[in-house]
Amino acid sequence: MRPQADNNWRLAPIAADAPLDIRFETAPGEKADAFIRSHTQYPMQPAGSDTIGFAIWKMDLRQK
Repeated sequence: MRPQADNNWRLAPIAADAPLDIRFETAPGEKADAFIRSHTQYPMQPAGSDTIGFAIWKMDLRQK
């Protein structure tokens, strides 16, 4: 099976005036980075890695 991004779900925007610190972990590496950058629907930026090597990304879910 080959999973694909088909946009069949989404995260709800959050009404907030202040920046929110929403993070998630994913596989490290250029392939994962490229996938995130090409399929994201919200502003996202890399935020380093955890102690065992997973990549950490920050996501901005504030309503626009």
